Amino acid sequence: AQQLEEARQRAAARAEEEEAQLRERAAQEAHAQEACRERAIAEAKQEAALKVDQLHKQRALEAGRYIQARRDQLRREVTLRCQPLPPLCCCGIDPLENHVDHCARNCVFYKNPLAYSRALSGLFVRPVSLD
Repeated sequence: AQQLEEARQRAAARAEEEEAQLRERAAQEAHAQEACRERAIAEAKQEAALKVDQLHKQRALEAGRYIQARRDQLRREVTLRCQPLPPLCCCGIDPLENHVDHCARNCVFYKNPLAYSRALSGLFVRPVSLD
């Protein structure tokens, strides 16, 4: 009878140990799945950020091309005029060059592209924006 009781206790201990191992495996699998989900989310966020960055670069490139084409068009129009364009400020730089960064620090157009654009627009019949 005592041997039977000891066998039952050993069987119960083995069953508890197996249950504990199963719970531990299940917890490890759940942790692994959670880590996999987190990696997938992080990769998706990184991919989305990359797409946004590429879109910004593409738009900046297109804007630069548009501005350059617009400047070329203005230069062609100016060459057809009888008189050349007068300088917009006393820095004496060609008005069609976007020289807001090249003007002197005491110039009204220094780092002020909006004022430069308005002054340049005043030279033409229609509004002109180089930025």
